[in-house]
Amino acid sequence: MKRLVKFLFAISMGIALAGCTFGNGMICGPQTPIAYCDHEAYEKLAHPTPYLSYWEQPQMTMEKRKQDALTCGAPDTVYFTGTEFGQNKIKAAQLSGETDRETTIRLSNNWQLCMLKKGYHYTGNCDSKFTKNTPACRAL
Repeated sequence: MKRLVKFLFAISMGIALAGCTFGNGMICGPQTPIAYCDHEAYEKLAHPTPYLSYWEQPQMTMEKRKQDALTCGAPDTVYFTGTEFGQNKIKAAQLSGETDRETTIRLSNNWQLCMLKKGYHYTGNCDSKFTKNTPACRAL
């Protein structure tokens, strides 16, 4: 009887774990978020590349790029995403009848145009519907 119980337990565990794999130190099943199983996806989430790193120019230094970004109107943050201008700046730049989102998009587009005029080119992702219409992606 004990053998039968052990055998049935082993079979049921085998069936229960059939859709699971091991990855990134976790047991990964069909409903497990990919970041928990894929080490590369986890690293991208845990340590994102700063947006400013996607703006390149021949013979530029990190300090020069940061200074140019600030001159163009970027906030002084490490992970500036191109759309983080802060509520105070958004309200100050808002035109009559313009929503916060529209103001943010306008500020972001102006910032990108300024960076392009300084000779930078964008090397980031231009695959989404939103990014395809940005000055950075249209310049590619």
